[in-house]
Amino acid sequence: MEKILKKLRHFYFPAVFIFIAVSFTGAYYSDSVSTTNNTFTAGTWTVTPTATPTPSSLVINEISSAGSEWIELYHSGGALSLDGYTINDEYSIVHSQSLDGYNIPPSGYLVLYRTVDFSYALNDDQDALELKNSGVSIDRVEYGSVYAPVPSSGESIARIPNGNDTDNDATDFQIRSGINVTPGGPNV
Repeated sequence: MEKILKKLRHFYFPAVFIFIAVSFTGAYYSDSVSTTNNTFTAGTWTVTPTATPTPSSLVINEISSAGSEWIELYHSGGALSLDGYTINDEYSIVHSQSLDGYNIPPSGYLVLYRTVDFSYALNDDQDALELKNSGVSIDRVEYGSVYAPVPSSGESIARIPNGNDTDNDATDFQIRSGINVTPGGPNV
């Protein structure tokens, strides 16, 4: 019996050593011994890290909720396809609008108009809009109460300076009126 174990040790030791040596590289190995032949199988596994959201160069930049309703998006980077993005009205009833097929040019704007680009009404006194990419929040804006100010008819709320996002809507957004309402252009 001792002679048999010594002979088998030569078969198992290399396999065990290989497993230990490469198991940290993402490969796995297994073997089995039978009286007629040895079999050796190999495979690989993949670790997919969880994505961590990072600050985006795409923001909800200006909103008009009273009268003519529209939402302006601003992207400070290169050209951007909005396939997989949604804009959501999340105050009391969640409404979601796909942005598939829309594009933003480099350092550009996209203005979404009610009844043309989205079908739900924005609340005139308090609301929350969220921009998502494949379900991951990219930007969220709340107006009314302690959040960003509420625009009246003919007004908008706009990020000042243009595209600025400190994650504090009360300081990022200001009321704009007259020629300072700038859908599709820089906020001044």
